[in-house]
Amino acid sequence: MAPLLTRDPYYVLQVTPAASREEIQQAFVKLTPLHHPDLHPMKPESEERMKEILRAYEFLSDGDKRISYDDQAFLQLRELSSGTDGATGAPAPRKLSILKRLGLWFRSQSPSGRREKELFRNGYSFASSRNPHTWSRAVAEFNEVLQINPICVEAIYNQGIIFYWWGAFLDAWMKFVKVATLEPAYTDARIMVEVLRPY
Repeated sequence: MAPLLTRDPYYVLQVTPAASREEIQQAFVKLTPLHHPDLHPMKPESEERMKEILRAYEFLSDGDKRISYDDQAFLQLRELSSGTDGATGAPAPRKLSILKRLGLWFRSQSPSGRREKELFRNGYSFASSRNPHTWSRAVAEFNEVLQINPICVEAIYNQGIIFYWWGAFLDAWMKFVKVATLEPAYTDARIMVEVLRPY
């Protein structure tokens, strides 16, 4: 992420990541009078907020920077981890006792474990299409995964990404907070919590 960006540029401008250049410009024009320090001299935070809006607008107006940002790992869907730590990609066995690993293996072989994997694959497939018409179905599939396994951080993270794509930034932020709470070492979740923190 660029050092000058402390918040997600789409969140700052309140546009979805699929926003066109025109929509980004319209958002900038709409936000400018609401936060311009000359128009709000009694609000000391106006100057800083306006700088943030200008940085986000300039950043998203640069096609190369925008593409590079959109490709960041923390903005990508997560696959269901099996045998790895979802937060770091490190092999899970180093962190888990033999009994815990054995329990996880038996769980993965159980009907509910197989159903969880099937639902997750369905949700991932619906979300991966990047078709907004299938995102609701993806969220529903991930909800079913969470009925089986309430601490499946990958399902929660993916719901957060979908909410982010919708521009439902507060809902996305809450999902990432939940992931970061369940898995404090989940770096990408902590990044999303920071860049989407509410004003």
